[in-house]
Amino acid sequence: MGDALAVMVACGEGWPSVHAELVRRYDPGTIADARRAAFVRDPRARTSGEPATSGGQGAADDGLGDWDASGSDWESILDAWAADLGDAGTPSLSGGGAASRVPGGAAPAAFVPVPAPPARGEDATDPVVRRGRLLAADGRLRVEWPDEDEVTVVVGEHWRRRRGEAVSGTGTVGEAGPPRRPGLIVREQLLVRPWLLLSWLRPRLVASVHVGGRPSTRLAMVPRPGPRPPALEGLADGAQRFDVVVDDETGVIVELAAYYLGRLAERCALRRLTIGDTPDPRLFDLTALG
Repeated sequence: MGDALAVMVACGEGWPSVHAELVRRYDPGTIADARRAAFVRDPRARTSGEPATSGGQGAADDGLGDWDASGSDWESILDAWAADLGDAGTPSLSGGGAASRVPGGAAPAAFVPVPAPPARGEDATDPVVRRGRLLAADGRLRVEWPDEDEVTVVVGEHWRRRRGEAVSGTGTVGEAGPPRRPGLIVREQLLVRPWLLLSWLRPRLVASVHVGGRPSTRLAMVPRPGPRPPALEGLADGAQRFDVVVDDETGVIVELAAYYLGRLAERCALRRLTIGDTPDPRLFDLTALG
C-alpha cells in the first residue's frame, strides 16, 4: 500500500497532462438517506442539496479554519500513513452542448467529449448517469459535461464554471483579495488531487487490478474520527465506506465510489485514461468562460 499512497501524493509530477472520459453515476435517494442519517448524528453538520450536475453546493463558502492553507497537512498525513502501514487486515467489501468555446479558436478536436459506452452497472436503469470529459495538467483542470452545456476550469485554487449562459466561480488568478479554495464546488478535483482524500479517509489495501488495461490498485477507505477538511466538505455526507482505484503510473484516481448501508450512493470514474503532451493553455483560460 505504501507505493499506492506515494503515487497519490506525487500525482501530477510525472506527466504533462492526462485526459479521460468521465462518468458520474449517483443515486439521489441513497444520497438523501445518507445525508439525513449524517444530520441526525450531528445536527450542526452543514448539509446541502445535490443538484443534477457535476458540482455540489456545500463548499462555496468554506472557511479554512486551522487547516493548512495548501490543502495538505503533511505531518498528519504521514502520521496516518505510518499507522495504516502498520495495521494489517483487509476489510470486506459489499457489493448539452458541443465543444466548449476558447479564445482564438475551438478546442482541439481530440478533446471534444465523446460519450463512453455504459459499463457494468451503468445501464439505463441507473438513477442518474452523466458522461463528460476531463483534462488535467500542472495544477489545472478542465471538466466538460455536454449534457448541460457545462464547462468548469480550475487553475490552482481558482475556478470558474459556465453552464449555458450562466457563469459562476471565484474569478481569475491575480484578482485582488484572498484566494478561494475550490472545495467540492469542483468535485472532480479529487480525481487528480488524490492527496486531499488522505487527510480524512483511512485506506486499506484490497487488491492489484487492471482498469482499461492499466495496472491499478484498489483501496477501501473509511472516514477518520473528527471533522473532514474543508476541501472535502459535502463529499457524500453520511457515506460509510469509499472504494478507490488508483492508477499505478499516474496516481490519478480512476474510480471513486461512496457507499451507504451497502448501497452505492455515487461513483465517479475515468475511462480510457491517456497521458498526453502539454495541452493548449487556452483550454484553462478562466476569462474565456465569460
